[in-house]
Amino acid sequence: MPPVPNLAYRIKITKFYRLALICYTGPLMLFPIGLVSELTHGLGIISVFPLSLIGITYTVLGFKISVKHHDIEKKDIGYANLLLGLVMALVGALIFAFLFIKLR
Repeated sequence: MPPVPNLAYRIKITKFYRLALICYTGPLMLFPIGLVSELTHGLGIISVFPLSLIGITYTVLGFKISVKHHDIEKKDIGYANLLLGLVMALVGALIFAFLFIKLR
């Protein structure tokens, strides 16, 4: 039977993963407000890349703790969060590339 991870570390890992998911969904929360105001719509579009990098940072911090304490469940969630962060970073980089081309 695998060892039961310490509860304090699981709470810390959960906190990091929760912060990462908030960073990943932050731009998505600005889009409905952007229907009313163009400014928040633009902020939502531009904030995808920086918030995804911050989310990846939180995911890596939580992932390192889960690997250190052999928590397999949280490690699997870390892989999923990391994949989501990389996809969001790629989308954000494409947004910046299209903006650069359009403004040029």
